[in-house]
Amino acid sequence: MSNSIQLRFFQDGCGYPHSTFYVPALPIVFTLFVLLQNTLLAQAPAGVIRGVVNDVSGAVVAKASLRVSQPQFRGGRVVGTDASGRYYITNLEPGDYEIEAFAPGFDTEVKLVKLLVGDQLTVNFQLHPGSVHERVLVSGQTSGINTSEFAVNGSVSQVQIQNLPLNGRNFLELARLGPGVSVTLVSNPGAFANNYSRVSIAGAQYLLTQVSVDGVTVNDRMNGGTSQNFSQETVQEFQVERFSFDPASAMSGAGGINIVTRHGTNNLHGAAFFFYRDHNMAAYPGLRRDIKHRDPFFARKQSGFRLGGPLRKDRIFWFTNFEHDWQTAALAVQNNHPIFSKLDVVYPSPLTFNQFNLRVDGKLDNANSAFVRISQDKNNNVAPASVGIFMPSNWVSSHNSALQIEGGETSVLNSRIVNDLRYAHSYLHSNSDPVSSQNCLDPVVCIGVGGPEILPFDDPAFHIGNRPSSPLAIFQTTNQLVDVLTLQHNGHLLRLGGDWEHVSLHGYRGIYEPAQITLWGPTNLLQSPSLYNALPASLRDPTAPPPTLEDILQLPLRSFITGIGNVSFPGPYHSDSTSHSNLWRLHVRDSWSMLRGLTLTFGAAYSYQTNIYNQDLKRPAYLAPIFGGDLRPPHRGASVIDPSAGLAWNVQNKSKTVIRSWAMEPTQR
Repeated sequence: MSNSIQLRFFQDGCGYPHSTFYVPALPIVFTLFVLLQNTLLAQAPAGVIRGVVNDVSGAVVAKASLRVSQPQFRGGRVVGTDASGRYYITNLEPGDYEIEAFAPGFDTEVKLVKLLVGDQLTVNFQLHPGSVHERVLVSGQTSGINTSEFAVNGSVSQVQIQNLPLNGRNFLELARLGPGVSVTLVSNPGAFANNYSRVSIAGAQYLLTQVSVDGVTVNDRMNGGTSQNFSQETVQEFQVERFSFDPASAMSGAGGINIVTRHGTNNLHGAAFFFYRDHNMAAYPGLRRDIKHRDPFFARKQSGFRLGGPLRKDRIFWFTNFEHDWQTAALAVQNNHPIFSKLDVVYPSPLTFNQFNLRVDGKLDNANSAFVRISQDKNNNVAPASVGIFMPSNWVSSHNSALQIEGGETSVLNSRIVNDLRYAHSYLHSNSDPVSSQNCLDPVVCIGVGGPEILPFDDPAFHIGNRPSSPLAIFQTTNQLVDVLTLQHNGHLLRLGGDWEHVSLHGYRGIYEPAQITLWGPTNLLQSPSLYNALPASLRDPTAPPPTLEDILQLPLRSFITGIGNVSFPGPYHSDSTSHSNLWRLHVRDSWSMLRGLTLTFGAAYSYQTNIYNQDLKRPAYLAPIFGGDLRPPHRGASVIDPSAGLAWNVQNKSKTVIRSWAMEPTQR
């Protein structure tokens, strides 16, 4: 039994080896882009194993050595204990490890440890007198407990991902296994580009959740949320962070998802799959039977493969996977009106996904390892926007293409210093257009296709014609460089790092193209008999045939809205310079084992970002009395300092009760 007591405070101040985006043309959206930038930098999701080596009397063994290795690979890393018998093994990828502790005059003790993504485990050893050549294997697998970190995070393992049932095979749904985490899946992200999976942590908006893959972010830098989707076959496991307050990752967000991708081993391994589901195994749309559509068609086909193995045994490994998803959903349109409900329909919503991933890992030498990964996501769909299921002519046709190329190198400089370097290039091209007569074919239910949006005042559920927020296009390109240096000395685990991110955003968004027209509805005209009686029978008699577009246009005009001006983003003024943003971040963190069972962690991060506000536009002259004559462009908020501190107390060193406490206070300049 292990207990964890958490106290949280938050104040918001605003051997020894050597060696293509389209965005809304609205200022508020750019402001959202700026605010989200502070939550995007990520850290490599590496694990740490630490502990103490004692003899049977409880005395520390100061010059013991520990070798950590993975059974499927040869070689490994060797570290030593300090004067207090402590050891640290940092920058470990998730997986199963064998740890050997040995020293002259003692038997060699061996423990098996399963390390999940981002784990900070404590594994202690007790050596018995004997020969170093005698190996003592501790029976069973040792489950280390994090007794040194103040943050409490959860992990979802590969076994869970592969074996728990998932509707649609979206692995992010398993984030719900963590407390305080909710996940929403949408059929069409609409204005939120490629964001099909929305993870909310601790009640915060899903747009604030940072998502990283192999230590670099895949967030949509404009809208928040994810910009790229990954197949379940790509993922080895992932971690759910909840208020970690780690300076290596931005602390202004509520939490994050750290994903680790699969890699090859010395064994050739693979699998192929095909999943099928149709309307015979699905509930009726809206859980309401429609006598006009007794048997709506629904089908989903998912097929693909994964395959990995060695290119050169013990040195170079490869892994690849591909998944193709094809789905036709059945969506119920319910207008809830005596006249317009004659146009109610269950209409198909097609969706296709192609997801590809290739990763190559290599051991450059005993002290250096590297990897390269290429991941691509392409999808197309025709579906209603997320605001509601309206008539099919009001749906949008989306086309998304996302690519990420990442490379990384881990260097063991000596037994106490490890460096981790990551670089990634990513892009997102997203198009969302009004449906056309080519993808909305039924002349009755596709009434108004390609025309202005029309809605009667007495029926808020009835919309036909182009969505007021389309067309929308997004071109986003990101380059990110992350470097973290980890040092261990006399009970201190020090981490120094820096991040640089360059974002380029271009696009446009049509607003009320060509117009939005609001008409007085048939029931509104009951108070004006002359107007009501002049309407076609289709708008007066619920038993008459459904109204046509010509019939609907007989309703009196109430109001209309049309968009004007340049719809590109950024605007034409200095667009080349304002479409680029640079973000720099420096951070330092020390985890200090002050006493046996008591660990104090403290650190700080400093970040600076360019092009946050309209820094090239002076304030208008009429504001001079308010600003004391200072009409310079605003620059406040370009930099942020994030200090944090926390402690973890392993009560009585029994690893049964751990008390954790932490605090942070971001300061904006």
